[in-house]
Amino acid sequence: MSVKWLVIVVPAMILTSLSVAAEDLSQTKVLKEIERKASAVKTYTVTAEMVMGMGELKEVPQEEKDRLRMMSTMSTRIWYKHPDRLRKESTHPGGDGGPVSIVSGDTEWNIIGGHEEPMIIKIDWKKLGALTKGKRFFTPEGTDIAHPFMGVWSPKLLGKEMRDDKQCYVFKGMPGSSPGAEVGPSVKLWIKVKDGLLTRSAVCDPEGKEQMSTTYRDLKTNVDIPDEKFVYVPPEGAKVQNYTDMFGE
Repeated sequence: MSVKWLVIVVPAMILTSLSVAAEDLSQTKVLKEIERKASAVKTYTVTAEMVMGMGELKEVPQEEKDRLRMMSTMSTRIWYKHPDRLRKESTHPGGDGGPVSIVSGDTEWNIIGGHEEPMIIKIDWKKLGALTKGKRFFTPEGTDIAHPFMGVWSPKLLGKEMRDDKQCYVFKGMPGSSPGAEVGPSVKLWIKVKDGLLTRSAVCDPEGKEQMSTTYRDLKTNVDIPDEKFVYVPPEGAKVQNYTDMFGE
C-alpha cells in the first residue's frame, strides 16, 4: 500500500472507530439516564393490558374465534414497593379471576384458580441462591416497569418514537430464555423519556411480527401502599405446593 493510500485509509479507520464509540456512548448515556429517573420511583400502581396475537383463524367458527380472542387478553393490576415487594392480580374479560402473585422479600406466593380450592404455590428465593431475584419479575406478559431490562439480553437502542402521546426510547433485545441466540424471538421495549418507566413491551417472532404485547396504563407513582398489600397467609387447611425444592433439584 502506498503512502498516499495509507494517508487516506488510516483517518477513515479512525473516523469509523470514533463513530462506533459515539454510538456506544449514546446508548450508555441513555441507559444511565433511564436508571437515574426510574430510581426516583419508590412505589407505583399500574394496570398492564396483555394481548396475544391470534392470527387469522380462518378455519375456526366465529363463536370459537370470539372465545379465543377473549381468552387472549388479560388485565393485570400491579402494586410495587421498593425494593422487593410486588403484587399482581389478573382478570380476564368479563371479570373472571386470574392468577395472583405476591412477592415480599425472598418469598413469592402464586394463587391460581377459584377461591374455593385454588392452587397455592410458594417459592423461597433465598433458598434458591443459584437463581437471581430479577428472574422472578420477568415474564413475557409483564415486567417490573421500574426495571425494564430485567430478563432482556443485549438490549440495543433503536431510537425514539411517540407512543400514546408519550416520547419513548425504543429498545430491542433477546428474551431471557434464549440469551445469545442469533435467530428466534425478540423483545421490544418502549421506555418513556420523561420518567424512565416502561410503557409498552412486545414479544416478536423472528420476522419481527408481534406475538404478544403489554401496554401499561393508569400509572401512579410514589403513592402510599400499605405493607399489608404484600402479605399472604394461606387459608387454614389449604394445601401449599412448595416449588423451592423442585426448582433446586
